[in-house]
Amino acid sequence: MVRVDLIRRFAGLGLSRQMLVVEAILTLAVAAAAIAFAPYRRAVKFGSRPLAANRGDDVEGIVWSVNAASTRVPWRAMCFERGLALQWMLRRRGYDAKLVYGARMKDQSGLDAHVWVTLNDRILIGGEEAETYGSLATHPECYGWAGRDLVFGSELKALRRHSKFGREIDRQALSRFVSLGYVPAPLSIYRGIFKLEPGCILTIPAGAEPLRGAPSEGAKGQIILSRYWSYRDVVLDGLARPFANEAEALDALDRSLGESIRGQAMADVPVGAFLSGGIDSSTVVALYQKYSSTPVRTFSIGFEEAGYDESAYAAAVAKHLGTVHHEHYVTVGEARDVIPRLPQIYDEPFADPSQIPTYLVSRFAREQVTVALTGDGGDELFAGYNRHFLVPRLWEKLERVPSPVRKLAGAGVRLPNSVLSFLAAGGSRRPDRAAKLRQALAIAGSAGSIDDVYASLLDEWAGDESPVIGQQTGVPPLVLNGATPDAVRLMYADATGYLPDDILAKVDRASMAVSLETRVPYLDHRVAAAAARIPIGMQASGGQGKQMLRKLLYREAPRDLFERRKTGFDVPVGQWIKGPLRPWAEDLLDQKRMAAEGMLDAEIVGRRWRDHLSGRRDSANALWSVLMFQSWLREEAA
Repeated sequence: MVRVDLIRRFAGLGLSRQMLVVEAILTLAVAAAAIAFAPYRRAVKFGSRPLAANRGDDVEGIVWSVNAASTRVPWRAMCFERGLALQWMLRRRGYDAKLVYGARMKDQSGLDAHVWVTLNDRILIGGEEAETYGSLATHPECYGWAGRDLVFGSELKALRRHSKFGREIDRQALSRFVSLGYVPAPLSIYRGIFKLEPGCILTIPAGAEPLRGAPSEGAKGQIILSRYWSYRDVVLDGLARPFANEAEALDALDRSLGESIRGQAMADVPVGAFLSGGIDSSTVVALYQKYSSTPVRTFSIGFEEAGYDESAYAAAVAKHLGTVHHEHYVTVGEARDVIPRLPQIYDEPFADPSQIPTYLVSRFAREQVTVALTGDGGDELFAGYNRHFLVPRLWEKLERVPSPVRKLAGAGVRLPNSVLSFLAAGGSRRPDRAAKLRQALAIAGSAGSIDDVYASLLDEWAGDESPVIGQQTGVPPLVLNGATPDAVRLMYADATGYLPDDILAKVDRASMAVSLETRVPYLDHRVAAAAARIPIGMQASGGQGKQMLRKLLYREAPRDLFERRKTGFDVPVGQWIKGPLRPWAEDLLDQKRMAAEGMLDAEIVGRRWRDHLSGRRDSANALWSVLMFQSWLREEAA
């Protein structure tokens, strides 16, 4: 029989979840008195060792369920060994016991749940169900083999504790990372270790051979990957049953989002919300305040650099809504001090520069609250990114342009950065605007399909040689078929890739690092279903997305508070690595050390670095990925 090491680090949990573990142990003691269990041992050591559950060489099963918003479920975390106990527990909670074998433990709130169950010598590993019952999960499960031992858990650092854990870097994963800034599921940075994609169950029989590659859904074999909740099905159902008019769509959205917020705002600890002043977070806060009997606590941070500070907008929204608003201005030094901690916080290479302010606002909020609601997911579900409606429009025009003319436009990438910056933003001194225009010109010269346009917008090394030795850069293709509207295909790709692997991973890891629990109202399954039924013509019009979300917000706050350019949660890392962070960057980009490591091509990276320093090309995001990998690699080897 396969020996199973089930690992979860207690230290990585927030305070509220640590209390749930304690509650689980007490509940187990009560259950043991009522039901005859086979002899077992259970070890919990606070702060330094994983939570382990096993019986000899076989882990019989563990269920971790957090349903903090439910008023009808008396206990919120359970650890049991046998199906008999599991059925008993489920029946006491009013569930059909069979559902657990499909990992569909869910209540009306749909909050976080991890499920690991054994049934007839098979191990079922279920990913986190999150607010959508898993289709858009905030926290993936990692699994793989250490020698002949199956290991799995919610953090790679827990798996690394196994004495036989291999540390070989997966070069394909590294190539995807430098392109995207994150390692997309099912890959992890380690070869032979995978992430269970959201909404999936992995069934592993006793005696199964270790996997060489990630399993495919529906593929035959010993190890079976199946899906218990499909966002794809939700999207296709929404296309088949669209709302008839805006009034119907707004009512459904108001109802589903309101129910989600009311459920997720319930807790026995202090709760607040992040507020940036943008559409997504402002809508969450507006409805939260609408249904709250007391002023909501909101949190934002500001920056010294011009063009990156939105704190004034957040303060204005908070004043109108009547929240108790807290803001903190971050100094350049304070932001830079976070950077050495990033490899520890994010567990594997992660290079979204907004990871820095996300950590800072989480740390600031944790001074007063234990739970924070966020506005993540609004862009992906409601056509909030410019690419959702600009990419189809761009490709429609590009198709009509003769190839020689398109190649001529592509030559514009050689224009100086100062010229591109002026053309892109009407004189704005935001260098990232120039980078986006340069990217658009490169697309015009090379794209052969709408998939190419989308991939080029995401790939920071598009059009260049890959810096990963022996690999090509690239982005996974769009997966919904061509009969689906292009804008919906792009939204689906973002919701199932960029959202869980970048946005949700960023917030989850940053908040966990300071013991803050974040909840995501937009990812409630009812909200996702309502959003999918909004026709794309209602979602985006007049060159602007999130139309239904805006109209819902305008019921609670005046339009003029939000009529401004979308900024995002950025920090000027491109300027920092040319200025105060340059010694740190040049140390990590040392060509001799890079050549000795054998992962990245020192000459390709060096050329991009020199172009960035000279101002010929803004490569902030591309270089940030390299720097984050190099920083992680040193931490991993320590």
